[in-house]
Amino acid sequence: MGNTLIKGMCSSINMGKVVIISRDKGMKVELPNNSYSQIVISDSVVSDTHSTMGFSVFKPNTVTKQIVHAVEELAYVISGSGKIAVRSEAYECKAGDGLYIAAGTPHSVENQDSKDLIMVFYFPHPSYPKTEPAAD
Repeated sequence: MGNTLIKGMCSSINMGKVVIISRDKGMKVELPNNSYSQIVISDSVVSDTHSTMGFSVFKPNTVTKQIVHAVEELAYVISGSGKIAVRSEAYECKAGDGLYIAAGTPHSVENQDSKDLIMVFYFPHPSYPKTEPAAD
């Protein structure tokens, strides 16, 4: 069969399947202060995926409300710096840092810097997982 390119998919006898997705194909989620999350890969874009991946842009002076996800979240800070607040504790993060947020952990993001805080996120779930506001 060899390598072929079909509608953005590359396939090979030994390599399986690769799908290249434009960052604008997924769902955009508006956040406070003109910040946003862009879901790039989920089952609505790649029907046989078991995971969700995207990125978030937190504008300067943004503080999100605390939320809780049903599954763990992994994140990687691409640029900028900020804080991840877990209940009343805040943990600083900066470009190059990886984050692990356990399922059920109330958390929020704070960007008090003058530059955007940009993170890639990943969930081991085929679509954006069930997310609830954290209890006060």
